Parts: sequence; structure tokens; C-alpha cells
Amino acid sequence: FYLYQNFMVWTWAPFWYYYMAIVNTVVRLTGGFVVAFFQYGSDLDLYRLMVMEGTADVVREGEVVTVDQTDVVPGDIVRLRPGAANFDMCIVQSKRVLVDESALTGEVHPIAKIPLDPADSHRTYHPKTHKSSTISAGTTILECGEGQNIEDADLAIVTQTGSFTAKGELLCDVLSYERHKFKFDTEVQLILFILCVEAAVLLSVVFSVLK
Repeated sequence: FYLYQNFMVWTWAPFWYYYMAIVNTVVRLTGGFVVAFFQYGSDLDLYRLMVMEGTADVVREGEVVTVDQTDVVPGDIVRLRPGAANFDMCIVQSKRVLVDESALTGEVHPIAKIPLDPADSHRTYHPKTHKSSTISAGTTILECGEGQNIEDADLAIVTQTGSFTAKGELLCDVLSYERHKFKFDTEVQLILFILCVEAAVLLSVVFSVLK
């Protein structure tokens, strides 16, 4: 589109058709600024989805310490608190945990989560198998126990962080999106080749007639 507009300006300007050239220049610049503005807004929204800010309460050496969320690693035991979850976690101790998964799965109703069953200790943990005990990154914890002592708090083990979480995988899919090839994309090249051959034949005919 912009290449076509450039050709229009370059064509009209030398023929003293300045007002049309000015109009098309304004249209091109306005369109470019509008596209850049909305692209910047989309990139900013995507950045806000990716950025991880705040702190987390982590159990280390038998005590609850507050660390930056970027310092949390898989295997850490964290104390749950209401708010956005930035890690994939499995609950090991809780009384009542209510999670909003609408941003990730589209589920409109809050989901109650329960701790892992000690009777399943012989089984390997998997997010799909133990979905009722899994809190995924990108969801929101609506309600949980906020006890100050480890015995009274709701605790979960961090299983994945960063781009390895459910939210991170979705964002990776968005950023690595590849345009699907349609039948038109493959056939248009053949059509362009045929048109080029036809143009060459017609030009040769025209020049032969002129001679």
C-alpha cells in the first residue's frame, strides 16, 4: 500500500500536480503513525503480560522469607497469598484455596484447589493428572489461608518458572507465531510468472510493430 502511494507521489509531483501529491503524503504519514501507535500499544500490552514484578514468601531453612519473584526457582516452597500467580505450583498444604482460571482457560467459575493426597505419594506428579492440586501461572488466587506460621499457612511447591510455565508457553506461541500458508500463497507465484511471461511477449510484439 505504501509503495503504491510513493509511486503516486513520485508520478504527480513532476507534473505540477502538487496538491494531490501533498494529500497522498499526508495520507501515508497519518496511516504510518496510526499503525505505529496501535503496534506500540499491542507490544506494551504483551510486555505487561510477560513482566513479573513483586515479591514472594518462600520457606527457606524452616523460616518464611520474602524474596523477589525473579529469585524463586523450581523446588521452592512458597506461602500462598491472594493475587496473580506467576509460577506453576502444586499445593501441598491448604485449608481453602480458590483460584480464578478464566484468564488462562476461559473457565468462568472459580475453581477450588486441594492439596496433594499423601496416598498418591507413589505416583509421579503431573499437572494434568493432579489438576485439582495445580495452580498455573497466569491464574489469580482469590482466596487462601494467610497464616503467619508455616503450620497454619497454605503452602505450594514451585514446579515451573518463567517461559516453562503454562502462561510462558502460551506467550512463546504468540511470539513465535508463523503465518499459515494458504493455497493462494502457493498459486500466486505461478500467476505472477505467467503475467511476467505475457508482459514480455506483449512488449516484444509492440516493439516489433513499432519497427
